[in-house]
Amino acid sequence: MSTTSNIADTLRLLVERLARYGEAPAGTRSEYLLAKEIKSLFEEESGVDARLIPLPVNAWVDEGSLVHACGREVRAAAWPGHAGSEVEGEAVVINSIDDLWKRSVEGRVVVAELPRDPDRALVFYNVARRRGTAGIVFYDWLPGRFRRIVVSDAPFTLESTGLAGIPVVHVRREDARDILSCRGLRLVHGGRMESSYGYIVEAILELGGGDHEVIVSAHHDHWFSGANDNLSGVAAVLAVAKLAQSLAGASGRIRLVSFTAEEFGDPRLPGWYWAYGSREYAAMLRAAGLLDDVVAVLNFDIAAGHGASLYSTPMLRRILVRLADRLGLEFASVEPDTTDSDSFSFSSIGLEAATIMGYDTWLELYHTDMDTPARLDYEVLALAVRLYAEASMELLKKGWRLFSYSDYVKELHDSLRVFPPLAASLYKLQRVTEAAESHGLYRLLGRAYRMLNAVLPVTIYSEKYSGDVELESYAALPLLYLRDLDTLRAARDAAEKGDCERALSAIRGLDVFRATVRGGLVPAPAGLLGTTSTRDCRSLARALSAVERAARHMVWVSSTRAAESLEEVYSILAEAIESLG
Repeated sequence: MSTTSNIADTLRLLVERLARYGEAPAGTRSEYLLAKEIKSLFEEESGVDARLIPLPVNAWVDEGSLVHACGREVRAAAWPGHAGSEVEGEAVVINSIDDLWKRSVEGRVVVAELPRDPDRALVFYNVARRRGTAGIVFYDWLPGRFRRIVVSDAPFTLESTGLAGIPVVHVRREDARDILSCRGLRLVHGGRMESSYGYIVEAILELGGGDHEVIVSAHHDHWFSGANDNLSGVAAVLAVAKLAQSLAGASGRIRLVSFTAEEFGDPRLPGWYWAYGSREYAAMLRAAGLLDDVVAVLNFDIAAGHGASLYSTPMLRRILVRLADRLGLEFASVEPDTTDSDSFSFSSIGLEAATIMGYDTWLELYHTDMDTPARLDYEVLALAVRLYAEASMELLKKGWRLFSYSDYVKELHDSLRVFPPLAASLYKLQRVTEAAESHGLYRLLGRAYRMLNAVLPVTIYSEKYSGDVELESYAALPLLYLRDLDTLRAARDAAEKGDCERALSAIRGLDVFRATVRGGLVPAPAGLLGTTSTRDCRSLARALSAVERAARHMVWVSSTRAAESLEEVYSILAEAIESLG
């Protein structure tokens, strides 16, 4: 078996080879050439035939962006999500999002230091757009780099649509001094979009005649250099395939996939702009009945750096943590599967899925032209390759027998037992699951729990009074309303005691707008309250009591609906056990 050092050397060579194609947004000529190269590498490294799967995309490119300041031209990087334009106006330097709310920015070009957290940059954009800003020039918080971050006017849902309504560009920190002192600016955003095709690369590695299948994946489209986001992931998929062939004892298939359009490219231009390629690929497999044998999905994304975390569905997480401990691979944290990468395209339809990702510790280089092959930690990536190769072998050997369904449903019961309808249904499901395991009905359990995982967890997009946005997943919707109740009670108690300031402070933490990933509206407590700043404490307390009653009702309604969705899962298992006599 290859040593970690040998795998690391191979990974370095692969990343350097892939990096020669430069920036490769979905649907561009460079992405097509990169996809062809990945196809060749699949065939060279794994000895299997590979194919390119074309996918309609919106291709976005920056054809040259500038900021004209005080008679000088400052080179800039356009941010995707805007189709390109020129704006000119008085410049206003903004120091924070709070400052943005207070200053007069309508019709002006805002200049600001880029927040460290890209999510805060999106909040900044949203507030600036609402306040009538003509355009934004961000300068970096570190010298020597350009960045790209996608911005959109639409909420983070699949059903919302919308481009960025105002142009945003980014300049290097050292160039900002030529802009900050100017009274007027002209911003040239060189973005261009056109209909095109991106390419998913797929190869199937046959390991004997078993029925089980594991998908090992990454995405290859990228901004700027993209070494760790995500050429390292593509190299890791190739290395897993090569290593898996040297490991004995498993039979089945490893489906090797490199996705297009993870960063951007959905032709419908939804607010949820990312992971389009994997979402379409999952839908394609599902429509063809090719997900029935898939035991798990193992995904790489920004995995070649210190401080990577494991994001995974619960049952797969136990297996990966056990194997990682054995290999000496330490994760910065272990979390539920992330909405930020391609694994979510599979976990959201019920499959066990995981991503190894170091987003939080890669922010210094995230989406910059300094994310280069020389900066990657290939030893860490090699350990991740070994983890996924060994996990693939175990998953292929044992299939769904490797998962402890009874432990999983017990955890669900323990976390949701405060909701009587759900607690009763989960208790029944726990008993029938134990019986199904004792009869060895693991394939049936896999199918049943795929149904459960497709309906019980829920991902909610929300907006707050402050302009902050969140995208959070909950094990069940009642947990969201329970959180509302805690906040509403605290605010009502403060209002009843005459402490309006504390009550209003609590209210500002509530959501004013909510929607599911699929665009369905979800009641938001602050939206029901309406304007609160002018109310006296007594009327505020009455309003909070009314919204509290509504939230309590939603806890019960959502619990009942979730329990009803579990009955079909219970019935499948109960009928199968009954047929065994």
